[in-house]
Amino acid sequence: METEVTKVEPEQLLLDPNNYRFLDIAGYRKVAKRERFGEEGVQAKALDLLISNQSFDLEALRDSIASNGFVPLDQLVIEEYDEQDGKKRYLVIEGNRRAAAVKTLLKDQNDGSVDLDERIQKSLEKLPVIIVSGEDTEKTIFTRR
Repeated sequence: METEVTKVEPEQLLLDPNNYRFLDIAGYRKVAKRERFGEEGVQAKALDLLISNQSFDLEALRDSIASNGFVPLDQLVIEEYDEQDGKKRYLVIEGNRRAAAVKTLLKDQNDGSVDLDERIQKSLEKLPVIIVSGEDTEKTIFTRR
């Protein structure tokens, strides 16, 4: 397994629709084909699961990030997924809650329902990540798949 520490833009991140934390949600169904993970509908459903389920407490995490910015120690673990419009996209394999919190904060900032401090906005432009590559069995140290 190889790793690379870098930063990526939040819009390059795809939530994992088969996140192990979803398994306990009544009515949850896995996305059978990995090729579909990047589809808008699949991503919207994953985000909705993170927002609507109280056990994920996304609102508290959003509040923390809105107050303190994205803490660099909270690196996301990602893997390359595909490329769209000339930009690489990455699947989040650890840190889906944090990625969802950032994505929803930025959306709310853009639509005017949240006013983030300039310092906070700057911390959300590019997020610290660890890109992992290698065999799936090697990557299990980062996930409970």
